[in-house]
Amino acid sequence: MYDDTGLAAWSPFGCRISLPTIQELADKAIGMIRDQKASNPSKPWYMWFCPGANHAPHHCPQDYIDKYKGKFDDGYEAYREWVLPHIIEKGILPKGTQLTPINPMPEDMANAGDMVRPWNSFNADEKKLFSRLMEVYAGFSEYTDAQVGRIIENKSFNGYPDELSENIRFPRSRHVVVPEVSARA
Repeated sequence: MYDDTGLAAWSPFGCRISLPTIQELADKAIGMIRDQKASNPSKPWYMWFCPGANHAPHHCPQDYIDKYKGKFDDGYEAYREWVLPHIIEKGILPKGTQLTPINPMPEDMANAGDMVRPWNSFNADEKKLFSRLMEVYAGFSEYTDAQVGRIIENKSFNGYPDELSENIRFPRSRHVVVPEVSARA
């Protein structure tokens, strides 16, 4: 993170352990917006808030993880089948959208090491591990959304409704696997 005093020491190894990094970034962003609005509200500004979520390591307060306990015990294939009709109903995907195969590449083109194993091929310990990984990932996603929400709801935007959409960007990661631990064969 950079501010007007120079490069701040923010890294997975150098940040304060007692406070999750994304919360620190959101606090800093809110402070920067507040300071800018207080010192020169007519001056143009731009912020690119990129918390790095959902890249590993996935870390968030325990209560965010606990909310998802057991939610993924039926596996990722069952979750995909549950999610699709819900996102179609919300208009995110068009009606008639079908799930892609769990391994969409033709076998003669795919790398066998990249194949995702069917949930029913895991033993009990593997299912427990992968369910837990999904719980932590979901908790981390929600926690990140909560921190972004804190920035959006920041009182510094009162009286400046268009400023948020014009001046701040919230890129998010689309990566959903951790290379160190994945459901590969």
